[in-house]
Amino acid sequence: MSLATRCPHCDTLFRVSLSQLQVHKGLVRCGSCQSIFSGVEQLTAADTEVWRRSHLSFEQTKQEPTEQPPQVVKPKFLSDQKKTKHFQWPTLSQAPQYFKPVAFTLLIGFIIQAIWWQRVPIAEQFPSIATWIKNSEPTIQWLFSQPATTLQVQGSGLSRINQNGLQVDLTLHNSNRLPSKWPHIQIQLIDPQSNTIAVKVLKPSDYVKRSDLLSAKANPIEAGQTVEVIAFLNLAQLNQHLPNTTATGFEIQLFDGSFELPH
Repeated sequence: MSLATRCPHCDTLFRVSLSQLQVHKGLVRCGSCQSIFSGVEQLTAADTEVWRRSHLSFEQTKQEPTEQPPQVVKPKFLSDQKKTKHFQWPTLSQAPQYFKPVAFTLLIGFIIQAIWWQRVPIAEQFPSIATWIKNSEPTIQWLFSQPATTLQVQGSGLSRINQNGLQVDLTLHNSNRLPSKWPHIQIQLIDPQSNTIAVKVLKPSDYVKRSDLLSAKANPIEAGQTVEVIAFLNLAQLNQHLPNTTATGFEIQLFDGSFELPH
């Protein structure tokens, strides 16, 4: 007959038999914490009554006790719980031979990538690097150019050149230490009642410098440089719903567009 006893040290429940409890005066060894305890004293309430009805005592053992403690019975687990195995990370000495060079290469690659993404703020902090970039080829200047949104609009004007033609004049200034990209320009035309009658976005290829050079084919705007650009608008094409409305004002907004390299 199988009975159930519980370890008083780790509270683990085990299955034991009457014959096992008769041996060694009821002493058993916990299979979980290896503690020795009295399996009879720790029987569950129902199994304690079964033990009493069996009229068994400790004197009814299958072998005589000896001076040395006998090998106690190791009970079986009543539950199906498995012992948890803790994962241990391998030490560096246990790593394969190729681990160190691979890890070193990945670390160097990560550092180079971090420097590349932060190249513009880093270059801006060192005047010597900024000077070298200013005297470098246009391709290098484009790689280290600031966003177009950092440019300042120092002057603007709107004039009529014919019945439907408008001319927009802008003065842009680069106050940074590094070159700047040419901006996309959003022009918002306003009527006498301050209502928006047309909106036009100009790419660098849509406006020109005073030298009649397309901005898309010019070098980046150098550090500290001031440039003047001209844009032409056709009001009849922009304001097809209200062709007779006259634009009396405008608003300018600069923003970054696609990355354009000089051809």
